[in-house]
Amino acid sequence: MSNIIKFPPKSVRDWASIERGLIDIIIEAGASQTVKERILKRMKFAFDSMQTEFTFNIPLSESTLNKNLSNDIESQLIEQIRKYTAQIFIDRLKLEIELCQAMGMINDQTK
Repeated sequence: MSNIIKFPPKSVRDWASIERGLIDIIIEAGASQTVKERILKRMKFAFDSMQTEFTFNIPLSESTLNKNLSNDIESQLIEQIRKYTAQIFIDRLKLEIELCQAMGMINDQTK
């Protein structure tokens, strides 16, 4: 018998963290509970569609590129992809809020 503790996958933990931040933004936009749930459902779909892994092969010999430099390049690529994905995600949230405003589901607070 083993005492194995199962944790949710990383994507589930990431979504839980992101969702908390999104809720603040959505509430600040003046959304009702129904609209908040609608936006979160659509954003969860967008989040899930962005979950992928990237593999990079750098065809350089060890004599040309040492292991540390290879790891550094990989880390930089991963960070750039994360930043790009985060920006796309925030842009999507803004569009969802604008859509709800256009549909009269949220009062446009910029007017």
